Amino acid sequence: MKKCMNYRDIPYEKLNDVLEIILKDVTYIYVKGFEKKQWLSGIIKGSKTIINLENLGCPSMKNIGITSCHYHEYRKSIIMYHCAFENVKQLKCWLEKNTQMQSSSIGRSLELYYQLEKRIEDMKLQDIAYLTKV
Repeated sequence: MKKCMNYRDIPYEKLNDVLEIILKDVTYIYVKGFEKKQWLSGIIKGSKTIINLENLGCPSMKNIGITSCHYHEYRKSIIMYHCAFENVKQLKCWLEKNTQMQSSSIGRSLELYYQLEKRIEDMKLQDIAYLTKV
């Protein structure tokens, strides 16, 4: 995972340019939440496939198990804190763990097909192979 945060604000009108650079070699963008997906879709304008992790069964951030962040040790006294970098690491861990557990199947392939809004070109060959058997 590339660390792309440099701890400064980006003017909203420059966000599309920054995202284009960061995401130039990316096919899929994973987000958590419908609103985030809609918002990002409006900025990126369909150049990438955006997948809502909630549609893949991702639990609430409260249930993922973030207990601390070594970047924010000074905030240990705060019971509830939100660290974007730690959240992303935990979501990545969850995604890797759960996609490894799912092997290709007709059910998974059909689910992916509909999640990607019937864009078969964005699917892996092994998942497409199951669709052709139906």
